[in-house]
Amino acid sequence: MSVDGADVVGEPGREEARIDVTETSFAWVRSFVRERDAHFERDGEKTYLVLD
Repeated sequence: MSVDGADVVGEPGREEARIDVTETSFAWVRSFVRERDAHFERDGEKTYLVLD
């Protein structure tokens, strides 16, 4: 699944979603997470936005 070009990693129905934002602009990420509970995680060279 993808969200505006960013890949969403995780299992359907699971509350936490991890979005690969490694190659996504910071402006997009900031606008996407506005008013959402989220944090970043690094896994090697990948950066994920985790929606809680």
